[in-house]
Amino acid sequence: MHGSYKPGYAWALLIVTVCCIISILFYPYLQLPEHSIPSDFPDSYVFTWNFWWARYALEHGSPLFFTDALFQPRGASLVLHTYVPAVTIPLAYILGGVLGPWQLYTGTVLSCFFLNALAAFRLFSGVSKEYRGAFLLTLLLAFHPFLMGHLRGGHLNFLLLFPMLLAFDCLFRSLEEEKQTLGRLFLLLSGVVCMAWTNEYYLYFFVMLAGMMLIALMRSNPEKSPLYKRIYIMPLLAAGVLCIPRVIMLAMALFSGSFTPHHDPLEHSAELCAYIVPSPLQVFAYLPKEFSCASVNLAEGGLTITIGLLLAIAGSVRSMGRGSKGLLLAAGVFLFCSFGPWFRVSDVSVMPNPVYQLLQWLPQFPSTPIRFGLMVILCVCLALAMQFR
Repeated sequence: MHGSYKPGYAWALLIVTVCCIISILFYPYLQLPEHSIPSDFPDSYVFTWNFWWARYALEHGSPLFFTDALFQPRGASLVLHTYVPAVTIPLAYILGGVLGPWQLYTGTVLSCFFLNALAAFRLFSGVSKEYRGAFLLTLLLAFHPFLMGHLRGGHLNFLLLFPMLLAFDCLFRSLEEEKQTLGRLFLLLSGVVCMAWTNEYYLYFFVMLAGMMLIALMRSNPEKSPLYKRIYIMPLLAAGVLCIPRVIMLAMALFSGSFTPHHDPLEHSAELCAYIVPSPLQVFAYLPKEFSCASVNLAEGGLTITIGLLLAIAGSVRSMGRGSKGLLLAAGVFLFCSFGPWFRVSDVSVMPNPVYQLLQWLPQFPSTPIRFGLMVILCVCLALAMQFR
């Protein structure tokens, strides 16, 4: 039995709680005129424009991944644009005739928080076998400063966290039961493909953590290699095959030289002091009326809520199982990646970061290191969920 809660009661309590939190957070935005959106950062206008263009292209037979509405008269490819095609195009097609782009954007953002919470609860309750702990971890992750910062930043692609959570849930459940079911296989493939067509950062994060998990499993249980191949490696290879069309599109766009997306890693890296002495903006990044890119960065690196959990874990790490320790080790890798190519203190580079400098040579390695902070939170939450067993 999962704690003292029955499954139906636990899910109902979660849904009611999440709906109340979302209602409180989004109430001001839902009261605004219909042409308003829950963000005051310029990126949000681009994501809203995406819905308009997808609907326009579908109605007029224009190319979905090329537009002459930008950089006229030459136009621009939308392959490397933050288009979020797996969400933008279907919603524009189904609801674009009824709802405007502003309403589509706000409704999608609101739905992301709800679906993220459901996916997180499914993942944590499956790992922990205990609903009360999973409930708390779900609220921690679903409304973490990382996501709240991107809400204000208008970054729809980073609010779409649930495909990655569902993919991990399928992996954990299959490994525990030592078998792969058709339903889990479908969810795993759908989650990976959705990441490929919404946010390549999350796909990279998923591959990195799944790879570290596989290496740990193979080293600890070499006799089960055939089992892991059947329920772990083969489904991921199948998902990779399904992502080939997206990979080809991205590669062609990159090699064409038309547009090369890039952020300066030094300007988008976590600082040591931001973790040790957190800023209030890390927790309340969505409250200040004034907003800047700096507050997004602080929110992305926000270990404020989790730092206490990390300290609590350090005192009992000896009693942890192998799985929890492995996840904490993975959290350490992501933490080091979040500092970027150089460790910085108050914007002063003090020493090189060999972990990031080694990995940054991989193709399309994330050039905004601070976003690895989300995976630190996820790994710590998973490690804690295992301790609730």
